[in-house]
Amino acid sequence: MSFKKTTNKNEEALRFENEFLQAKIAAQYGGMHGSNADTPPEILNAFLKNVIEFEESMKDAKEVLLYDYIGKPAFKKEEELTDEQITVELELMNEILLIHNIVYDNIHPAEDRQLYKFVTEELFQQTVSDNPVTGMTTHFIYEEFHPHHPADTYERCVEFIMMFFSGAFKEPMQSYRMEKIKNQDELSYFYDAFEEFRNVEFEFSDAPVAPDKCIRKATISFDAVTSGIKPIHFSGEATFELDYEFDWWSVKYALFPGMNNGEQIN
Repeated sequence: MSFKKTTNKNEEALRFENEFLQAKIAAQYGGMHGSNADTPPEILNAFLKNVIEFEESMKDAKEVLLYDYIGKPAFKKEEELTDEQITVELELMNEILLIHNIVYDNIHPAEDRQLYKFVTEELFQQTVSDNPVTGMTTHFIYEEFHPHHPADTYERCVEFIMMFFSGAFKEPMQSYRMEKIKNQDELSYFYDAFEEFRNVEFEFSDAPVAPDKCIRKATISFDAVTSGIKPIHFSGEATFELDYEFDWWSVKYALFPGMNNGEQIN
């Protein structure tokens, strides 16, 4: 989408129209979010019209099965197909979905058989609006239906390491609420003992993941720096305890070498 710059006269008319559209949205749909005073009037105008188009399309919309929405295509059950047939049929289903502006993504690698089973047994049973906005695409994520717990717990631990050693430990964090960490006082004491950390390297080992809890371990090394003295090198095992709550893994306990039982090398 492209926009033409407006003259002062046209801009004044556009601002008046924008005020009218905003008042209409507030009165009929309860207000809106997503714009600010610095938004160019021509862009804001297009945005407001899109909001109204969306709200109008949803007013009389009904939720229908995705399978019904895409025309009830004939398909075979996953167990009835060979691996070669699965690949062909999956491509066909993906094309049918795309024609109806429906797509799905998988963050982690998945075999065609897994994805075909997901599409025909789960995605087809989801509901969508029978009156979508023109040009709007409906997205689904495979991992929202089938979480990849080993990868997710690994990512949460890496995020925690990056947060702690980058200096963001004391800053407000959206992903972590430090008061929920069991040993936050111990972590804070260790963090405050140094001015910065350098040369952080780590490698995680595989770990079994229970439905709601997981313990992950990694070998880690880093240099702790304090002005006036030689950096202290720490290496050893790091331990992380994670809980699975509200469809999300969170680190609830973290222990690094040097805190109470790690090997220290000067």
